[in-house]
Amino acid sequence: IMAKTDHLIRGRVGNLVFYSVRGETRVRSLPLVKRTLRSPEQEMNRRRLIVAVRFYQRLKTLRLRDVWREATRETVINGYNLFLKQNLHVFNEHTLFDPAGLSMTAGTLPRMNGLTLVGREADEVTVAWRNSLEMEGERAHDRLCAVVLFEGRMYTPLWIEGIRACRRNRSATFGLGEGWCRRAHLYCFFASPDGGAYSPSDYLCVTPKASAA
Repeated sequence: IMAKTDHLIRGRVGNLVFYSVRGETRVRSLPLVKRTLRSPEQEMNRRRLIVAVRFYQRLKTLRLRDVWREATRETVINGYNLFLKQNLHVFNEHTLFDPAGLSMTAGTLPRMNGLTLVGREADEVTVAWRNSLEMEGERAHDRLCAVVLFEGRMYTPLWIEGIRACRRNRSATFGLGEGWCRRAHLYCFFASPDGGAYSPSDYLCVTPKASAA
């Protein structure tokens, strides 16, 4: 935008530039926001954020988004922001590249100690953990939950139904479902008996028995 004035003025005030042309003072406005091109690193971070957000959006098909919301109930941030804060580093500009580093859940319950894979039979796995709490304590009846990602379907988390174990059992056997022919990324965690609180997840990589050395 350009204007003219009878007064001889030169210089800049805010986004207005005053300059002289043939004895006339003219006024030109500058853009209020200076646009700059993103650096390669900024563009990479933008794409990585998009990938992470897409993964979080897939959690709405399960109860997992409610788990993250519950984890932030009495905080100043929301579940979406907490998920990105804990997990952005495990995504690149293309996919989830570090499933072992992914926090599938968050929460205030004590996490399990020493999660290990102790058996594989047909389409089932047996996992075990240690308890640092008293067996008859308040948390003894926390329910075991598990979510699995299969190699090649890393954006399709599956909540495994029908697990009957609780914290005091210290082991559980359950099936992984129809994706068992693939490498599985297993995330185990506890839920309170009323389903109102959860623990952070622990990770196991499970190779199909037929592919094991």
